[in-house]
Amino acid sequence: MAVSVSSPRETPPCGAAVEAATSHPRGGVLGAFERLVDRRTVTLSVEAGAVRMVVFRGSRVVTWATAPLPAGVVRDGAVENQEALEEAVNVLLLPEGLERTRRMLLAIPGSRAMLRTIALPDIKGDVLKEAIPRLARTELPVALEDVYLFWRTLPARDGQRTLFLLGVLRGIMQSHVRALGALGLRPRLVDIRPFALAKAANRTDCLIVDIVPHGFDIVVVARGVPVLVRSLNAPPGEASPEQQAARISEEVGLTLQFYESGERNGVSLQQASLVITGNKASEPPLEELLRKSVDLPLEPLRVPLDYPEDFPVAEYAANLGLALQSMPARIPACRFNVDLLPRELGPRPIPYKQIGVGLAMAAALSGLVPVAGYKASLDQDVARLTRLKAPLAGEVTARRQALTDVRSLEERIQKVSAEAESLEKGYGQLVEGRGALSAVMQVAASAAPPRVTLETAKGETGRSVTLSGTADSYETALQYL
Repeated sequence: MAVSVSSPRETPPCGAAVEAATSHPRGGVLGAFERLVDRRTVTLSVEAGAVRMVVFRGSRVVTWATAPLPAGVVRDGAVENQEALEEAVNVLLLPEGLERTRRMLLAIPGSRAMLRTIALPDIKGDVLKEAIPRLARTELPVALEDVYLFWRTLPARDGQRTLFLLGVLRGIMQSHVRALGALGLRPRLVDIRPFALAKAANRTDCLIVDIVPHGFDIVVVARGVPVLVRSLNAPPGEASPEQQAARISEEVGLTLQFYESGERNGVSLQQASLVITGNKASEPPLEELLRKSVDLPLEPLRVPLDYPEDFPVAEYAANLGLALQSMPARIPACRFNVDLLPRELGPRPIPYKQIGVGLAMAAALSGLVPVAGYKASLDQDVARLTRLKAPLAGEVTARRQALTDVRSLEERIQKVSAEAESLEKGYGQLVEGRGALSAVMQVAASAAPPRVTLETAKGETGRSVTLSGTADSYETALQYL
């Protein structure tokens, strides 16, 4: 996958190929400690044709990059090819060592987001909370069970309170969070791109046109609140800058006319400014054509963040708006922050035990050696122990097998010893019996006359012996006996 990467230190050629290295996240206490001390914030903005990343340290941009997406990966705001999105995110995160970051903010397409502003009597408390679901069911074109709903009330004016409703389809939200979850990532905040752009514009009243290769979004901001969002696809075929400018100018005019003819709470945008964002916004022909064709004055982004001079602000405007979500003091023009991430899809809390161990380690390291030196030494020890792990495991297994063999041999020796002792005892008895039998045989043979022949002698139980033989007559045998 090709990735366009830029940073304050280095700007590789356009379309430079970056290989995604294999991720080897550090686990256990050390991994938790590293994530605790890493204060970088990662912002990801997903479009139909690309994923854009900007990494912040505090309010300062430290690096940025873009990974293109093949056609059809993101369609109508939802992720259709999860594996392709995972690959693009990996390409962005791995070179920066951010594959297990816990400070991630995500912007998803807002093409199918449902936005409503409703004028209500100045009701408060439980009555308002009970009225929200009924109003949402009436105003939103889909079942309330199929959306994640965000709502906020604006300060009352002239006895009326404005209710702000924003609904995002559950399937769209879950498709993006699921793709990150497959990589072990859980965003801390999710917003739609048009609202992140409104943050970056940092204006009370304005129109924002976000121009990307697949089309453009128009966001209407009144009194610091996005009140209207339109997403339009680019027509098929390659359009010239003149054609693009003509269509954008026409749609901006229609959007402004629609807003002015509706319920606008006394806020007119006829004198509002027009802010252009997106990776095509800075193209000189298109920008100049829009400046001439749109009635509203074009003004540049004025994002209150620290970034290098070569940072393409308009291209990464949604990422900047995400970062401003965690820095409300820097966006006085924006009325409130929007976080659409439901609790069940949010990041898992770090176990308190790991936090305690991490803090203890940080305290110990601060008084001994620099963290970087300690980490390098610890990495060497871990690598050495890893190399010794396999031989030691083999030796332990061999010794356990040898111990088993020794125990089996001892049992066999004991069994053989018992059998030998039994045989020895039986042999002694046999020898003793044969000696007595031989003596009897000698006595019997010496007393036998010539006409008697002894053939066998057999010892019986007790003290009896049976002799067998032949004699020439019955009388001879009786005489011998």
